[in-house]
Amino acid sequence: MAEVVLFGEFELDLSDEVLRQNGIKLPINRRMFQVLCLLVERSGDVVTKAEFFEKVWGGSFVEDNNLTVTVTALRKVLGDAAKDAKFIENIPRKGYRFVAPVSFAESTGAKIPGRNAFTGNEIVKPVSATDRPNAKRSGRILAVAMGACLITAITIAAFAYGRLLKLPGQVPKGIDSVAILPFLSSDPDEEYLAEGLTDTVTRSLRQISGARVIDRNSSFQFKDRTVDAAEVRQQLDVRSVVTGRLEVSDDMLTVTIEVSNASGEVESWRREFRRSKEETFALAQDIAHSISQDLVSRPGNGQSANPARPTKDPEAYDLYLRGRHLWNKRSNPNIAKSIEFFRAAIDRDPTFAKAYVGLGKAYALASLKGQGISDDERIVLADGAVNRALEIDDSIGEAYAVIGINRVYHDWDFAGAETAFKRAIELEPTDATSQHWYAELLAMRGEFDESYRHYDIALSLDPLSLPIRTDTAFAHYVARDYDTSIALLEKAAYMDPQYWRTFEFMAETYRSMGMLDMSVNSIETRFAAEFGNGELSPADYSKLLRYTADLRKGLSADGATGYWRSEVRSGDPSPFYKAVAYSKLGENDKAFEYLEIAFSQHYSGMVWLKVAPDLDELHSDPRFTQLMKRVGF
Repeated sequence: MAEVVLFGEFELDLSDEVLRQNGIKLPINRRMFQVLCLLVERSGDVVTKAEFFEKVWGGSFVEDNNLTVTVTALRKVLGDAAKDAKFIENIPRKGYRFVAPVSFAESTGAKIPGRNAFTGNEIVKPVSATDRPNAKRSGRILAVAMGACLITAITIAAFAYGRLLKLPGQVPKGIDSVAILPFLSSDPDEEYLAEGLTDTVTRSLRQISGARVIDRNSSFQFKDRTVDAAEVRQQLDVRSVVTGRLEVSDDMLTVTIEVSNASGEVESWRREFRRSKEETFALAQDIAHSISQDLVSRPGNGQSANPARPTKDPEAYDLYLRGRHLWNKRSNPNIAKSIEFFRAAIDRDPTFAKAYVGLGKAYALASLKGQGISDDERIVLADGAVNRALEIDDSIGEAYAVIGINRVYHDWDFAGAETAFKRAIELEPTDATSQHWYAELLAMRGEFDESYRHYDIALSLDPLSLPIRTDTAFAHYVARDYDTSIALLEKAAYMDPQYWRTFEFMAETYRSMGMLDMSVNSIETRFAAEFGNGELSPADYSKLLRYTADLRKGLSADGATGYWRSEVRSGDPSPFYKAVAYSKLGENDKAFEYLEIAFSQHYSGMVWLKVAPDLDELHSDPRFTQLMKRVGF
């Protein structure tokens, strides 16, 4: 007798442990299955977070993000939405409630016409708030769900923001640290302009003041959120917060700026600035200079207090701001679209160096194979753009940073990359991206103390950056400092449980620690996050769930050997990862065979060859030393 829970077009089959929609099996992992079972068993009632953790995670200590990732992935499968819940309703600060009508069926397996459910000896019973399933049935649902698998929880420690490293030479009086929040605009069509002004004020204030100015990546995490200055100061570890509002009328720009200081030490500072739209850059300079002169006690990094206007063509500057607005969205379609605006800006003004930098950064990150541009061609275009920028103005630090990252991953020219990164940091020491990318290079080379120092500087400038935080954890991982790596990744998971790269690195770290079951848990959480974010199709997600099921089967049958045999059979097809699996199985000849394929394909992950813990078993083989030299170490 099979037991099925019916709701809407869906069937939750407790016997086969699957979810179907109109008879089609949907991709859910075991944790999603158990959470859904608990929700439908308690349909109409609030299931608290504590109950989820007790019944699904077996009472192990876990943080909210594990549950959040799982529920987000479930909603994706069900076509549900948090703001307009048809199935899973969020109850703030409490838990979740299943709100759809539920019925049960017991059957021998024949299908109900039109429902693909069960007939035969079926019993269908609608459930309402006053007509709950009996204890025996409820217990069966939960018992089937809990007995389906044994979940080992990802343990995540509670996170509290610590004080971040300050840059040397900061100001002892007045503003010594400041976050410039994204300026508001009453007109959505002018959003790009408000964002561009915010970015330009941020960069200008860095150049002309001695204050630590938070990078736009962290400041813009407060966009479209109602926050107070105290919360921002705490999360970004700054003394002062700048807010602004842009109004556009008859081609005139009016920006109202307020600076809120800490703990009421001084009264809030408020000014209004007006310029024509053709003077957008000058308007940003006015704001930065006024803040610096009134509230910062001395100039900063020895750079010009009057940065040159990047272009004399107002329309070219407007096109540049539109391109930068799209690039900052960091999705491939928007980055590809930004290329058009940067090119248009250059067509208006062929001497506009910043537009060439924007174009180079877009080529560096975009995937343009759909447009017939290979990765090799794309990197050539990126280098050409930033080199042209430097021919016009060789003082643009971010241009050298783009050259550096291309030298690392495309050319495997580590010495050339270091020269470029050092020049970028010399010109713009408060650019978080340059500090981050240089720290990454140092970790690849095994220079860990210096790598951590630059990561600390990057985080002091961009404290909410998940890429910087997770890459810092990865640096500790390749240094074999696994405990620190896990602790940092746990903090990143607390900040944003949907950022899947956190769980990718967590899986690698647990694997190197020999905690293979925990590694599989992290892999499953990663895939659930990607699926919940819309980055995986249902078909791809189903395929990946079969992969993790195979890992568990191999691990259960034959321990680590079974795990790595499963990895060879169904894991990442990349030759680098096949080499890792074979090295763990002691089949070194096969491992080197696949490493040679990865080398011939110029696989970018080879830049981690020198420090990768996954390949420790090969280090004593002379072939490994020779391969490192060929890569460039």
